[in-house]
Amino acid sequence: MAYEETFTARQGSVMWGINTFRSFLLDKLLEDLARLEAAGLKPEQCELVQKCLRSIIQEFDKCPDKGFAKPILREQLIKFQEIYVKWNLIDGSTPVNRAHRKAELKKLRDRKRKISRKIGKRQREFSTEVDRQFFMTLWDNLATIPSQYPQEFKLLSVAIQRSRNTLSKAT
Repeated sequence: MAYEETFTARQGSVMWGINTFRSFLLDKLLEDLARLEAAGLKPEQCELVQKCLRSIIQEFDKCPDKGFAKPILREQLIKFQEIYVKWNLIDGSTPVNRAHRKAELKKLRDRKRKISRKIGKRQREFSTEVDRQFFMTLWDNLATIPSQYPQEFKLLSVAIQRSRNTLSKAT
């Protein structure tokens, strides 16, 4: 009989942490951006979000170049960051500018779905090539945003806290 590796995505596992990042935390970031759509972000807020997204991309750069198609995921994350920058470069709160931001937000959501699908399809490989520190670093990067701007990123803040609480109960 052939040996089959056990794969788990139960709470507290590496894959659970990655799935929480891709399907819960990124969603809450986008929901907060939707709430801020009327005016966009202040330059210092935008810079912090960009810095966090760059840090996430850098974490993927540190991963092994095998198995879970790191170059594909990295490319998707870079495109996500580029769309985010376009979203926030639209200045002002005129109906036309709001409509443009809304269109960019739709592109962000579409890109996030692509990232999520690509990770989802490669869960087994992913879970064997990264560790708990990897997903914790992703979470910590996102947590920087609401820690500095709690009023603007309320949903992301609650999601991170809830995820951390769940993780602490699971371990």
